[in-house]
Amino acid sequence: MERPVDVDPAWMKRVEDVASRLESSPVELAYRLVRASDTKLINMASGNPDPEIVPVKELSEIAMEVLSALGYEALVYPDAGGLEELRKEIRLYMAREGVSIPRDYDIVVTSGAQHAFRLLSEVLGSGRGDVHVICESPTFVETLAPLKLRSEVHGIPFESGRLDLDAMEDTLRALGPGRALIYLIPTCHNPMGVTMDEEDRRRVLELASEYEALVIEDEPYRAFSDSQPPALVTMDEERRVIYVSTLSKVLAPGLRIGWVAAPAEVAGVLTKLENYDITTSTLTQHVALEAFRSGLVDSMASELRDHYRNKRRVLEESLSGHMPPSVAWEPGGCGLFKLITARGFDAEQQLAEAIRRGVIYVPARKFFVPEGEEGSMRLSLGPPTPDEIAEGVRVLSELISERAGA
Repeated sequence: MERPVDVDPAWMKRVEDVASRLESSPVELAYRLVRASDTKLINMASGNPDPEIVPVKELSEIAMEVLSALGYEALVYPDAGGLEELRKEIRLYMAREGVSIPRDYDIVVTSGAQHAFRLLSEVLGSGRGDVHVICESPTFVETLAPLKLRSEVHGIPFESGRLDLDAMEDTLRALGPGRALIYLIPTCHNPMGVTMDEEDRRRVLELASEYEALVIEDEPYRAFSDSQPPALVTMDEERRVIYVSTLSKVLAPGLRIGWVAAPAEVAGVLTKLENYDITTSTLTQHVALEAFRSGLVDSMASELRDHYRNKRRVLEESLSGHMPPSVAWEPGGCGLFKLITARGFDAEQQLAEAIRRGVIYVPARKFFVPEGEEGSMRLSLGPPTPDEIAEGVRVLSELISERAGA
């Protein structure tokens, strides 16, 4: 048998350079552990929505109607930037959710929000060190990953549930004008669950203006919020905010329908770049289009609020009733997630034992910039039932009480 030809060392060095900047996602690791488990776990790790609320029947009917009506046309290559009719429906939906964008903003349909961030990282991140990303710490680790590939990242901490905007200003001042891209999840934050108030949103925009920064507003959870402050993009008077959202939590993540609302110049570049990978399915775009037109998206957005409000109440009561004093979290909030931190507990090291006891969570140390405390965990309200949430918290509280400081 012939010996394989070695890859040229110069090429391998390039591969190794990229590999050195890639990080394994703790969220993806948790998904793998759930799939590999021989026993049913209380899944407090997954970002998937509650299976009881995903409109499987309605989406199945819409998909069949689309295929019946369009046939071959539903299965061809997608248009760059997304179906025109879908982009119009997204703009109308955003307005109904209180998000008005300027007339000279365009919509670009993407294969979920993650695809949007990968495209934005290529357009806005140079890789030469002259663009820096300022983000909340903690933040959603999988969104941060593509931005970190091309830019240096600076984390801004929370203080009592509010982002430390004085620290943000210090960072902007140190970087200098025109060098920062501010990435925020201002509504129902992942993983904190907090929502930025209107006063702080105004100050973020003032800082962005003063230091000539762009802002990426990530809003996958707006539909979960009972009290929705104005979106940053709606408050923005200088076209500095780029808005990203998705149907992953409102309908289903497997549809892979997200979008970017951006100034026409930026949207045009994103559209060209999106055409390079042609990843946004024509079929699911038509399904999403009919889901908007039929009213399904709006009805689901309304239902989400009551459904997850109840699950969050169960989580809050369980945490307060079971967790030892060494565990801290920010009370209240909205969205799918809750961050808790157990002093003296190693969440990564103890994950295997938690799984053995029937519960899985996501160790959240890597959600911080720089990396945070070992005892940080993200708990999900998605897959578990209310009873499972209560039981999962009870099991975790026992584990933490036994192993903290071990």
